Amino acid sequence: MADLRDYQFIITAGAKQDLLACKEEDPFAAATISTLLREILSHGRDASQMVEDDYSDEEIHSVGPLWSLQDMRINAYRVRMALIDRWRLIFAVDRLDQRIALVAVMHRDDDYQNNRALWRDIEREYDELGFRRY
Repeated sequence: MADLRDYQFIITAGAKQDLLACKEEDPFAAATISTLLREILSHGRDASQMVEDDYSDEEIHSVGPLWSLQDMRINAYRVRMALIDRWRLIFAVDRLDQRIALVAVMHRDDDYQNNRALWRDIEREYDELGFRRY
């Protein structure tokens, strides 16, 4: 079995735009998210934790599946961070190709389970990356 740290980590164009919008609204949250992403990119943190159902630690409050995307056969998870409860990170995974992508950064108040426009953007980026539907 491959080491979990062997997962390739990708930040999509949509997630980069979301992070810039987050920075405008909440610089502390953006800095906290950026620190997490740098840790993943430098392999100081295991990216697979972001797609492990019920995972939590001192920085990650919880990880759970996004059922509205799972219903579209997109393997996606919502991550709530401990220090910035107002924001959610949306990750997608292709376990066979060992790739994980940050696909969105969303404000908690957004109805992310029913945001059809966002889901279309995530679906498009998911397919463009060549992630497998399960």
